[in-house]
Amino acid sequence: MADAVDTAVAAEIPAAPSKGRGRLIVVVAAALALLTGLGGAGWFFFLRPHGAPAPAHVEEEVRATLSLGSLVVNMKGEARRYLRASVSLGLPSASKLKEIEELKPQLLDLCIAVLSSTEAETLLSAKGREEVKEALVQRIRKEPGLKDVVRVYFTEFVVQ
Repeated sequence: MADAVDTAVAAEIPAAPSKGRGRLIVVVAAALALLTGLGGAGWFFFLRPHGAPAPAHVEEEVRATLSLGSLVVNMKGEARRYLRASVSLGLPSASKLKEIEELKPQLLDLCIAVLSSTEAETLLSAKGREEVKEALVQRIRKEPGLKDVVRVYFTEFVVQ
């Protein structure tokens, strides 16, 4: 009878896992942890962006504008086309308005030179107009030396 009880108890108790299988699980877990650590270290040293990102063109806030008035230019190209544009300059403060107002003839001449040397197709696209505005800002900062000009606005823009 004791044999019958021992076999019944043995049937109810599951067999313990073998030690070899337990070690295999530990080794696989350690290998995964090692690979994860190596992958993280590789990203940190080789793929991560280093240093601070290059600052984008930081534009000062426009607090005052100066209207240069309206101008009409012949557009560059084969066809006889004309551009009528009103140009205003964006400034960070109103303190330099008087000084810049005195340079208005030079600024108008510079605007005429840039606009008349630009292809009609360039001026007809929104991206092209933005490029021309940026070119005007750069030329105004360079030639008359007005570092205070932040932006150029076309308040009127008609192509015929």
